[in-house]
Amino acid sequence: MEAVRRGSLIAAVLAGAALAVAGCGGGSDEPSADETTDTTETTETVVVSAAMTSFVPGLLVCSAEGEGGSVTVSWTTADASGVRLEVDGEEAAEVGPSGIEQIDVPCDGQKHTLSATPLSDEGEGRPFSRVVGPGG
Repeated sequence: MEAVRRGSLIAAVLAGAALAVAGCGGGSDEPSADETTDTTETTETVVVSAAMTSFVPGLLVCSAEGEGGSVTVSWTTADASGVRLEVDGEEAAEVGPSGIEQIDVPCDGQKHTLSATPLSDEGEGRPFSRVVGPGG
C-alpha cells in the first residue's frame, strides 16, 4: 500500500510541476505588467531635387562666319537655387533659378549643345539640353 501512496505522491508532484512550467510560458502575446518592450520609430526623408521646368534657346546669331555669336536662352525651375548654363560641356554662366541670358556660342558652321542644369543645396538636378546651329 505504501508503494501505491508513494506512486500517487510522485504522480501528484510531477503533475504540479508540469502545470507550473506550462503556466510560465503559455498564454497571451501581450506583455505582462512587469515586462517592457522596445520600439523604434523610423522616419523616411524624401529629398526633392531641383528640376528644370523649361529651357528655351533662341536662334544662334552670328556677325560673320568664324566669328563669335550668341544665343539668348530662357529657363524656369522648380526647387532650385540656381542654374548652370553650358555650351558643349563648358560652363558659360551660373545664373538664378529663372531668367533670360545671352550666352556666347561659336559661329563655326557646327551644331552646338546648350545645357541648363538646376542647382540646389541637395545637389544637381537632371539637365536639359538643346542643339543650336545649322539645321539645329
